[in-house]
Amino acid sequence: MSNKVKPLIVTTEEAGQRLDKWIKFHFSNISKIMVEKLCRTGQIRVDSARVKPNIKLFENQLIRIPNFIRYNNKKIDKVFTNKDTDLFNKLKEAIVYEDDYFLIFNKPFGLAVQGGSKLGNVHLDGILPLFSKNKFSPPKLVHRLDKETSGTLVVAKTSKSASEFSKLMVNRKILKSYWALVTSTPKSKSGILYNPSSDKFLLKKDLIEKYRLDKEFIKAKLFTLNSENKETVSTYKEIKIQDNFSWLKLWAITGRKHQLRKQLAYIGCSIIGDDKYGQKEKILRNNIKEKLQLHAREIIFKNPITDKLIKVKCSPPDHMKEFLNTGEINKF
Repeated sequence: MSNKVKPLIVTTEEAGQRLDKWIKFHFSNISKIMVEKLCRTGQIRVDSARVKPNIKLFENQLIRIPNFIRYNNKKIDKVFTNKDTDLFNKLKEAIVYEDDYFLIFNKPFGLAVQGGSKLGNVHLDGILPLFSKNKFSPPKLVHRLDKETSGTLVVAKTSKSASEFSKLMVNRKILKSYWALVTSTPKSKSGILYNPSSDKFLLKKDLIEKYRLDKEFIKAKLFTLNSENKETVSTYKEIKIQDNFSWLKLWAITGRKHQLRKQLAYIGCSIIGDDKYGQKEKILRNNIKEKLQLHAREIIFKNPITDKLIKVKCSPPDHMKEFLNTGEINKF
């Protein structure tokens, strides 16, 4: 075998990835510390130049990987089971938008986005390679939903679109709205839920004033909460009051974990079916504990690659439709 190292070429789909993550994906037998050492000693090079492991890659760049890494790679391709295939077919039917850069799913209730000790082995991230045309660059998760939350979930098809979408999120250029069915009526028909923090107020002045100027929130009440340690902003608008619950539309301005669930519970309007933050007494239907009534209804953003406006709404799951009038669903 020749000792000459033949470089590997960065594909279009892989452009935008960090070098260390690109290497780790292709060669599972190499550690982060080893990547750093090989870059430092010049054994890993990009276009013949010494580089740091955190550089971003471009299409058609040539990457030199030592032969002892390449020919001792113990990476084993995932073997997909019948259960995985069934989930793949289910998720194909749940695609509500697709272009060259993004897939948007109407995520089913009860499906974990990623795996974990309490979430099991069946999750959306584990199925994404089946949606790829290039096994070395599967679609990438760019945001999350709780297992019990249904609705709009965006997946990036390329490293570049994933990177650019992340920038949109950081700069709050993505509008996400949710529906929630809550256990009681809010004190105001519309409101701004604001949780301050001991850090600098990065959001209060700009974002709260922005939403107060919005015609939907001119009369919105500002609720100052103490639901967590981080600065958090959400807004809500009451859609309808019926029976013993309220139907709300919400916008999560910041993206804190469980922020809508925490904030609504704090103002006494916990989401129906929320075991973690909701009321201790469970709401039952036919003696069965109610599922979480939280749905990611809509997402709006400009495709950062093509500048095309993407605006997608997802229908609520069956357990939510039971509470709602079908004709009214399409109005909001």
